[in-house]
Amino acid sequence: MFSNSKLVSIGLLLAILLISLVFSSYIEGLENASISDAIDVINKDAPKPKISETFDGIVLGKNKPLSITDITNTLQNNPGVQKIISNKGL
Repeated sequence: MFSNSKLVSIGLLLAILLISLVFSSYIEGLENASISDAIDVINKDAPKPKISETFDGIVLGKNKPLSITDITNTLQNNPGVQKIISNKGL
C-alpha cells in the first residue's frame, strides 16, 4: 500500500506541521509580550516617515510623493488601461 519512503515523508510533514503549530506564537525574547510589542521592537530602528501630515499616496525613493490623484490621472490617460477597461465592460 504505502512504501517506506512515503511513510517517512508523511511522518516528516506531520512533524513539521506539529512543530510549526507549537512554536508559531513563540517570539524569542518576548515570551510574555503581545504582537504589538513585537512589532514595536522590530520597527524601533526603522526610518520614520518624513511626511508629517496625513498623506494618501506612495513615496518612491527620493522623488516627490505620488498622490492617489496623480496615480488615478496617469492610469486614466494610459491606453493600455483603457483597453483593459473596455474589454472588461467596466
